[in-house]
Amino acid sequence: MKIFPMILAGGEGRRLAPLSTPQKPKAFVMMPSGHTMLEETCARFFDSEIYHAPSIILNVRHTDFLKNNNRNMIAESEAGGTAMAIAFAAFYALERDENAIILICPCDHYLEDINQFHAAIAQAKNYVHQ
Repeated sequence: MKIFPMILAGGEGRRLAPLSTPQKPKAFVMMPSGHTMLEETCARFFDSEIYHAPSIILNVRHTDFLKNNNRNMIAESEAGGTAMAIAFAAFYALERDENAIILICPCDHYLEDINQFHAAIAQAKNYVHQ
């Protein structure tokens, strides 16, 4: 069973001010790598045997940043906080698969060891639906 990665890309744009703003939150700020935080996070889920294509939960005001990007978007009309974003993600995945396994990932986490990250996910998947 594949995992549905759900990437939280909402927020008000205050944590990395002045680089991020309410009009362009941190998820869409270009990093030294030449990619945005959101692009770097999405790239972690490259293995289509393990993961569905990532879905991005964001504010409807920011959908233009992904307009030409073939990503699944869940656009919130109002900021409802992290719990509300996770609820939207869960309903979205469950509509597609009643036994869905979802993985909630903030777009702003730095991971030094990507292999360890995937190993932890594989281990956690062993405990799902037991």
